[in-house]
Amino acid sequence: MLYLLAHASRARTIVEFGTSFGVSTIYLACAVRDNGGGLVVSTEMVPAKAEQARRNLADAGLSEFVEIREGDALATLRDFGHPIDLLVNDGFPAHQLDVLQLLDPFIRPGGMVFTDNIGLFKTQMQPYREFLQNPANSYLSATLKLNEDREFSVKCGAAWMDATHWDGR
Repeated sequence: MLYLLAHASRARTIVEFGTSFGVSTIYLACAVRDNGGGLVVSTEMVPAKAEQARRNLADAGLSEFVEIREGDALATLRDFGHPIDLLVNDGFPAHQLDVLQLLDPFIRPGGMVFTDNIGLFKTQMQPYREFLQNPANSYLSATLKLNEDREFSVKCGAAWMDATHWDGR
């Protein structure tokens, strides 16, 4: 699914919160490569996981399309500075809203947010879902009933929301 979203949207700048061993990162990097180039910026707190992810990406021949930033994503992604086409928010649920709000200014209109673990951590993720499903925050969002549920959101921008009088229903 991640490859399909990234490839179909022609994403060239992707941010992934939560690299782990790089499995999803490989799919995202394939899409960036197939889209003609770009970069996946991925974050990982655990150095051993980041190292294994780098090895997996090298084995797949995709290292040139990925930058793995080790450490706290709130520090490593601060002042990101580039328009984001796709944010894959799959890190610790307690930090997903903070990461989204940190990167929100850089997510371009039409950019997407794909979030894991919505159903698995239902109570903990409720403020996150409320943020994305609140029209005042300029996203159209839906919970996808896939395994432990995923949230799929598209940033529309305030002008579009105002022009269509979108009220979230």
